[in-house]
Amino acid sequence: LTASEEAREDEPLLEQVPTFAAMAGEGLMRMISVMLAIGLMILVFSMFLLLLGHGAMHMKDHWGAYRAGLERLQRYQDVLIDDLAKEMGVEDAVDERVKNAYDKMLDEAQGMVWELMNHLLAGLTEGVTQLVIVLLYVLFWLAQPLP
Repeated sequence: LTASEEAREDEPLLEQVPTFAAMAGEGLMRMISVMLAIGLMILVFSMFLLLLGHGAMHMKDHWGAYRAGLERLQRYQDVLIDDLAKEMGVEDAVDERVKNAYDKMLDEAQGMVWELMNHLLAGLTEGVTQLVIVLLYVLFWLAQPLP
């Protein structure tokens, strides 16, 4: 090492004043990294919300088809219960009660799915609002991090 290089190595780093070009370059790189990180987060979260919302809206729009499928399932279960009741010699009154209990259970399951879809769609707006708040927090934190 030469004498001038040794002198620069002995010099404390805190006393070196950064140039404007170094500060501007650091600021530009920080801004690019922040925008890239936030853009990627927005993209991933938006895709998730898009797929979730699309699935929920599809289910709401085609609820008639889901209902028809549920009615077919109920008819199939009624035939199955009738056959089992005949094989076991169960009275018709007990058979009707089993059918009614099973139909009630399927109707409640249908209501639960419908309520879940409504709750899911309502929660999407809350999720988007919270995402915006978190992104703003991350943006300001990444733009000027603590030392």
